[in-house]
Amino acid sequence: YANQLGARQGAGAVYLHAHHPDILRFLDTKRENADEKIRIKTLSLGVVIPDITFHLAKENAQMALFSPYDVERVYGKPFADVAISQHYDELVADERIRKKYLTARDFFQRLAEIQFES
Repeated sequence: YANQLGARQGAGAVYLHAHHPDILRFLDTKRENADEKIRIKTLSLGVVIPDITFHLAKENAQMALFSPYDVERVYGKPFADVAISQHYDELVADERIRKKYLTARDFFQRLAEIQFES
């Protein structure tokens, strides 16, 4: 929050990686019919979408959502600093990293619905 001396509300933006396990809950905070406890009205949301996500959608494949904690523990650097497109297959194969899966096309469908709603 930035104080604009009463002239206007401050503005801000938050970005989350498309392969983060909380991405769907993050997107749902912008839904018009979302619970008021989770709805974000005054903050802009963005999604970091690597090339591999578009490729997975084109192939109608499952996309993996990776535990940021596990990725940092295994790679020794924050999840945001790992080139997902480059290391995707390696991350999927690594049993030390917890994963959730969803269809890449379903992800893009959900993203489009939320953009249309808000």
